Amino acid sequence: MSELGRGPLLVPVAHLRLIGSPYGHDGFLIETEQVASLVRELLHKRSASRHTTLTGCRTTASNR
Repeated sequence: MSELGRGPLLVPVAHLRLIGSPYGHDGFLIETEQVASLVRELLHKRSASRHTTLTGCRTTASNR
């Protein structure tokens, strides 16, 4: 675990996310709901960041 904690420091935009599983290092293959939740969160954040202009203002359907 200590090795995992150091990794994200090398990439400034990285976030360490853990899933709980009794299945060890293959848990991500079985814990599909937990993984899906993390993927949905990531996609939502990426989608939201694409709708932000260079000035930091969010674009909406009314001002596109």
